[in-house]
Amino acid sequence: MWGAAVAAHQVEGNNINSDAWLMEQIPGTMYKDYSGDACNFYHLYEQDILLLKFLGFNSFRFSIEWSRIEPIEGFYSEAELNHYSKIIDKCIELRIIPIVTLHHFTSPRWLISKGGWKNKEVITKFSNYVKVVVEKLGDRVKHFCTINEANTPVQLSINGLFSGDTKKAIESSSKMAAKYFDVNVDDFCPFFPNASDEISISNVIKSHEEAFKAIKKIDNSINVGVTLSLQNIINIEPNNDGEKFYNEVNIRFLKEMGTIGDFVGVPNYTRVLFNSKGRVTETENLADWY
Repeated sequence: MWGAAVAAHQVEGNNINSDAWLMEQIPGTMYKDYSGDACNFYHLYEQDILLLKFLGFNSFRFSIEWSRIEPIEGFYSEAELNHYSKIIDKCIELRIIPIVTLHHFTSPRWLISKGGWKNKEVITKFSNYVKVVVEKLGDRVKHFCTINEANTPVQLSINGLFSGDTKKAIESSSKMAAKYFDVNVDDFCPFFPNASDEISISNVIKSHEEAFKAIKKIDNSINVGVTLSLQNIINIEPNNDGEKFYNEVNIRFLKEMGTIGDFVGVPNYTRVLFNSKGRVTETENLADWY
């Protein structure tokens, strides 16, 4: 298969019930811009899928926005399920294989008001949402990714990758959003960027496992997996920080999540260099990106 991929919040526009939408609006937000209408994939999906066909692709990975399907806890929108069903039908019409991601960083606001990914209830809530989606779409979709880049929050927080102004902006966003929800900031945990402590990591791993079981119970022939952001860790010189990054970001999640499912998706964006003093930032005429 050869294709392209998008994330719902980044392309659909107007995901007003998601945690990221809220955090874009508050003072001191870590987000530089509002998502707004984005590129309006929500309404222009037919043209966009046609572009895939013209480019010669035969597969398309896109995500379903949980906050559209379940804007209010326990209420599942039939209208939104039908919308995503139409996207899948268009893919099949053009002989494009649909690969569906069930969670791509953003979560419903109501989930975050309950503590988000730090609250053990998220495991059941996510599994229930997954069941509803797969029962509706699983007759035509044979590849589901439960959680996109499940290790990204850990990757961003370890070894000071969140630093300086970025770290301050994240802390400010968290405090303001927690105040909005009237919850303790220590219990405020949207998947991105906060799900990096041991409690939320455990809940993320368990959510993937339970979603995998739920999908297989509906149709065992469906391929179910997870994607992990696995970067190329290079120790120019011996360094414990590099080993820690490799073990906690790559190896741990491969073992604890990658072993549950039919496949592991591997987004690989960059290399991360370490020398004897710590992480090396490549700046002079050389970008981090390959």
